Amino acid sequence: VVVASAREGRIGDILELLRDFNYSCDSTQVPPRSISNAYSTFLIALVKGGEIYIARSIFDTYILPSLTETQGSNDSINLLIFDKPVKPITRHFNVLLEGYRALREKKAPATQKEENGMSPLLLANSLFDFMVASDVRPDAYTLTSMLGLQRKSIPITNLWIKSTTELGIPLTPPVYHCLITAYGRANDPSSACYMFDHMVRNNRLSRTLNSWNVILSALSKIDRRGATNQINCLKSIAFKAEGKNISESYNLLPGDVSFIELVDGKTAFEAAAVILEMMKESTKSPKYSELVLRPNSQSYCLIASTLSHRCKADGKTAIELYRDAMEWNVPADGRFINSLLRCFGSDIDSAIHAWKTLFRPGVLSYENRERSKYSRHKKGKNLVAAYHGIIHVAGTAGRPDIALRIAYAMKKEGLEPTELTLNSYKTGARNNELSESIRLNKQYENLLTIECTKYNKNDKRRSSEKRVRIII
Repeated sequence: VVVASAREGRIGDILELLRDFNYSCDSTQVPPRSISNAYSTFLIALVKGGEIYIARSIFDTYILPSLTETQGSNDSINLLIFDKPVKPITRHFNVLLEGYRALREKKAPATQKEENGMSPLLLANSLFDFMVASDVRPDAYTLTSMLGLQRKSIPITNLWIKSTTELGIPLTPPVYHCLITAYGRANDPSSACYMFDHMVRNNRLSRTLNSWNVILSALSKIDRRGATNQINCLKSIAFKAEGKNISESYNLLPGDVSFIELVDGKTAFEAAAVILEMMKESTKSPKYSELVLRPNSQSYCLIASTLSHRCKADGKTAIELYRDAMEWNVPADGRFINSLLRCFGSDIDSAIHAWKTLFRPGVLSYENRERSKYSRHKKGKNLVAAYHGIIHVAGTAGRPDIALRIAYAMKKEGLEPTELTLNSYKTGARNNELSESIRLNKQYENLLTIECTKYNKNDKRRSSEKRVRIII
């Protein structure tokens, strides 16, 4: 009821509903902890429904007064609702922080606007500071949500140091993973690799969460600006902030080297390639099999993604990576082929040739095997993902005519082009560095838009478009 009312803009009804709920709980002497848990459920429902700012308003109205009372505030908001505000718990703050993180990553609906001119990052930072000042203890989930909001290395490092030294939050494997991913997103491979080495030294690697794929994921997030930078862990922001000497007495990796020695002086892709070789070597030695995992489909997909971010197109290396994956019985997953195709840059002719002779047969074989194994497997799921890779290359090459032909080819195979298909072309087109363009370029793009965009009466984005009824 709360979410439905929020979507209709009936905020007054929500306040009245919660006021009645509070009075009923008070009259039946419901324990304060149960009421706090109920409000956690209300906030979770609103945040999942994309109503983060209404969730924050409910928090400020019903939960914040108890904190301001504790701090001796005379704010009149304490008298607006009822005499016994809801007792705040860590989960209330965590739900809102996770909502701000999702909003910053644009997973929440795009209709959400910034509140009072403040970005989700600023709102989350102020809420976190208020949480600490109010003696509500943050936990590991709080830290991971806050790390997901950061985009620069210094704030990430400050948050890590403060949380572990002042707030006593332990560095669990999920926290390590969030730190490594955050540094990768901040385009800082040196700090990401230093934190992974920190994880190895403290024996916190997780087999179930596959920590090795986490560092590969961080390296894959390095964009073209940082793709050529060499990794130097001992000069990274993370190392300087911690200020500790690295002990030599910790588990050495295959080849009797530390992780820092393994990746220092290399670019992001070179480091990813060395990590892949080490993961393959570890399968030959029982001594390292517990420490280093065998590469899987995700490992190869992340390395291909790292390769695609290099400034120079490298289709030859992409083909070699594909053949290496086949030797290790890694399936031709659609996402893996998509990443490989993006490595061709604007070389659309070579990409199409590799698609016809090498990639497409592999995807079809894997697709048929998955369909026979799982009866509910969606038809063409991997094939569609692979097609999106070749359309991305067409966009990078500035060839909407080829992208349109690929969309027609998808239809012939019984695959429906969607807005994801169109977005794959547009993403590639943004990387187009070619000054020349073919004739009728705009017309081909318009035709591609028509093929990939289907009318949906529930799509509010097209409510203002003119519609024509054709009677046959």
